[in-house]
Amino acid sequence: MKNLTSPEAILILPIAVVLDLVGFIIFCLGTWVGIDDYGILEIIGGAIIGLWMILRGSGSSVGQQKSAEPQEKPVPPKKELSTDKNTLAPKAKTLQAKDLVKNPKEFAKKTFKTFIWNYIVELIPFVGGFWPGWTIIVYKTLD
Repeated sequence: MKNLTSPEAILILPIAVVLDLVGFIIFCLGTWVGIDDYGILEIIGGAIIGLWMILRGSGSSVGQQKSAEPQEKPVPPKKELSTDKNTLAPKAKTLQAKDLVKNPKEFAKKTFKTFIWNYIVELIPFVGGFWPGWTIIVYKTLD
């Protein structure tokens, strides 16, 4: 089940829908009146959705290893106490890039493949106008 009510989905899904609706409207007007966006929507969509996919990590399944054998329960790490005498709060662990993406090559391959196929279809005249590619790619990327 897709989490369409998450803050991330609420922010990015309307942008994708608007890009696709504007593309469809320009497609309809272009058929009768003869106007075109000359790839401007593809550039805007590619920049916004592409950057979002890179920042998001293109799905949470990237870099996770699936194994059939049962795993042992992980031992919780020891908490380091702060050196401040007035507080016994544990130190905050800083988030590193290597923690976000365990296998950068797999991440880059999956992101590139998903994004490029959508971008190619969006660039095809008439097909990109009526195909809701940005909405599909956002929906498929959301967990």
